[in-house]
Amino acid sequence: MDRLMRDVGKPINMLLLYNAPLAKATDRLGMHKMFTCIETMRNMAAEIRAEHESTFTDGSPRDFVDVYIAAQKAAKNGFFVGPFGDLNLENVIVDLLIAGSETTSTSLSWCMLYMAKYQEVQEKIQEEIRRAVGSTRLPEWKDRTELPYTEFVLLEIQRMSCIAPLAAAHCTTKDTELAGFFVPKNTTVFVNLHAVTTSKDCFEEPDVFRPDRFLENGKFVNDSNVVIFGLGKRRCLGETLARMELFLFFAGIVQRFSIRSAPGETYDVQAAEGFTLVPKPFKVLFVPR
Repeated sequence: MDRLMRDVGKPINMLLLYNAPLAKATDRLGMHKMFTCIETMRNMAAEIRAEHESTFTDGSPRDFVDVYIAAQKAAKNGFFVGPFGDLNLENVIVDLLIAGSETTSTSLSWCMLYMAKYQEVQEKIQEEIRRAVGSTRLPEWKDRTELPYTEFVLLEIQRMSCIAPLAAAHCTTKDTELAGFFVPKNTTVFVNLHAVTTSKDCFEEPDVFRPDRFLENGKFVNDSNVVIFGLGKRRCLGETLARMELFLFFAGIVQRFSIRSAPGETYDVQAAEGFTLVPKPFKVLFVPR
């Protein structure tokens, strides 16, 4: 999945992603892998759907795909029925793979890199977890109010990595004007989230990893300029789930392991090219605590 996202995210492919005529013309010339990447993801989704259909047991859903298949079997018409219903399910699976899995794993990769690079920050997190949670159980979502330092370390990592710098594409529903520029109806538009999270107008020393920027009078204060999940009505639907997943995985890993530098490794926090901003390949050591 990481390789596919890097291929899709190459500048030429990002340009072609929202320019179908140009994409088709250059695809015939073998100039890019755009359609190959998309087809690979669709094939993965089709295999997942087929495997679930062959092992489906009515009344015993294992996951979302089983629930969808059950709805298909119960429906008489509409989006769930026939080949269109199958295609709809495959599209949803692709959405879940890209937006629900790849983004969380990428965020965790950034967390591991920053912990290896900033050992003193990791030690503060571990001490906070030891005091608030102990070592006999894993951290839970309800513990986050007792783990403010852990919360703003995560927020600072997300601010600096900003893994979806342009968010998802949107489209204007009518002619409009923005900052003196005319934007016609049906124009594809992006929100440059990265420009906000790295702006000197929004953050003091934005290029410096400084988790305590979110600390005020000893308490965690969220900053509205950390717009990593987008803005407005069309912000990320999975924000609540993503925050919960990242907190639980990260806090659990750091509680049970110390993330150490691998021999000979230097850690570059500049992202590799991709549809989402992923870390360049790196190695760390997970040392049980």
